[in-house]
Amino acid sequence: MSDQIELLFVEKCCCRCRDENIEVTKVEGKLWCNKCLLENYFICSGCNSFKLRKSRHSVRSINDCYSKVVGDQCFDEQYTTCKVMCDQCFDEQYTTCQHCNRGYKKSTVHKYENHIYCRSCYNSMFECVACRRRCFPEQFMSGGLCRYCYDDECITINPDHHARAPQDFQGKGPHYYGIELEVEVDDRIERRASIAKKILGIFNGFVITKHDGSLIDVNGKNTGFEIVTVPASRKVQYEKWNLFFDNLPKGLRSYDTKTCGLHIHCSRKPLSMLTIAKMLLFINNPENAKFIQTIAGRSANRFCQIHSKCLKDVRRAGDRYEALNLVNKGTVEFRIFRGTLKRESLFKSIEFCDALLHYCMECFCNFSDSKRVDKFLDYVKLHKKDYLHLWAFLTARWYGTETDLTRKMGFPLPNKPAEVESYNNEPNPEIRQNTDDGPNYGALEGNDDFWGPDLDNDGN
Repeated sequence: MSDQIELLFVEKCCCRCRDENIEVTKVEGKLWCNKCLLENYFICSGCNSFKLRKSRHSVRSINDCYSKVVGDQCFDEQYTTCKVMCDQCFDEQYTTCQHCNRGYKKSTVHKYENHIYCRSCYNSMFECVACRRRCFPEQFMSGGLCRYCYDDECITINPDHHARAPQDFQGKGPHYYGIELEVEVDDRIERRASIAKKILGIFNGFVITKHDGSLIDVNGKNTGFEIVTVPASRKVQYEKWNLFFDNLPKGLRSYDTKTCGLHIHCSRKPLSMLTIAKMLLFINNPENAKFIQTIAGRSANRFCQIHSKCLKDVRRAGDRYEALNLVNKGTVEFRIFRGTLKRESLFKSIEFCDALLHYCMECFCNFSDSKRVDKFLDYVKLHKKDYLHLWAFLTARWYGTETDLTRKMGFPLPNKPAEVESYNNEPNPEIRQNTDDGPNYGALEGNDDFWGPDLDNDGN
């Protein structure tokens, strides 16, 4: 120690406590007893000299691995040694971890987003599945989200699967419809909560977005959410959904998924028990399975169960996951449809529900006719101007005939996929690009082929 002098002084006292002591140490020109010296100074591990304690830094250095035997197994572990250093030596060789606030050699730390972390703290971090940022364990929330993303999603996407949109009936009744569309999000393009905010902005109070337990991948990650509208007439629904399709956010999927569905609620109030019974028989008639599958775009599954029904079943609530759900007191819910981000397909599904309930309300539709597809097709054909999207779909997909209307609406013949999707270059491949302003139906009204052929019931 070049700058410290240890001497034995006779009748010399400590400069601090003034006690006489035959063993003192001279530091910075003053005499210190051992007790006072240790209270005010420390020996720096870097320069090996006495320094004031206020400049003391505790540092840790990670040494080589050593073998640790636990039971019959041997593990390689790293161990650390503790040192104390002065300001100057510390600044030259070490830096402070901004999480544990300990000093480590500069060569062993990690830098992340302009912050410095020791190896231990950095390795303890997890990556948020939404924002892809590394966060510390105390910020971990359910679903692999950081606290910020979790709070953000709870505000935007209602975590309650049973949440309902406000009962703000819009448009002219008595028939009102509520739409529930399930969508998945490609979070490589944009975060789930961010896309949900855009959707809420587009609909401007007409919808809520909420969590759906079926939209979860094998790792428990939330992959999407449900868009739920307020009750509204067909006209209002078309107006609102046209705004959505005209401003469709990038990164959404619905048709090309294994889980997404489309549910349509119809008001019970204008429907008699007899009408509901006829609808129940039509949807669940085994002879209509092929037709229902064509209309729905998918076959029955555990979220859309089809069972043979009789008239008295209308008074039984049954399972909420049946194709025609009668559990809800205020609505009858169609659960048969596959999810879609295609404008024409969504409108087709709404028109099918409207056409079926009006068909079953007609007095000439008896119990026998309520089970028959051909009678229902006669009704749609008779009112095809009211059900433009449904008639175009049936013309192409059921009758197998191509017209100007089916081409304009993008409904292909049965030998082609209903909705062709390619995710290489198009972020929303379910949308068939017609024109910048969407389909111009009025341009075809003078064409005799616009309304489709005058088809017989068998399609000939």
